[in-house]
Amino acid sequence: MRDLSSSIHSWDEWHKRGGGACIGAEYQVAKMPISYIARADEVDETRGFMKAVVGAESRQVLGCAILGLEGGELMAMIEIAMLGKIPYTTLRDAVFAHPTLSESLNNLFSTFEE
Repeated sequence: MRDLSSSIHSWDEWHKRGGGACIGAEYQVAKMPISYIARADEVDETRGFMKAVVGAESRQVLGCAILGLEGGELMAMIEIAMLGKIPYTTLRDAVFAHPTLSESLNNLFSTFEE
């Protein structure tokens, strides 16, 4: 099985070395442990993390890795946002049902690394 966390990390390093010039200027990284998700806590499955790369100017999601409870389901939501070129702020500010995994997108896109 391929390690998705190394894939997004490799992209990070590639961009820092100058390879990202072809996709635009700067980017931001949001990362959050799965343990911050209320639904994951309720079903006692808090292992893993979420990590997303967002264009600083475009505000569009450029990539994402989710290792944890129903990561594929959350990735489908992210993929739809990417296909529709929806800014991350839409996911950050949306009102999702509680308690669901989807509401974790509010928290993820509120936590950017400096």
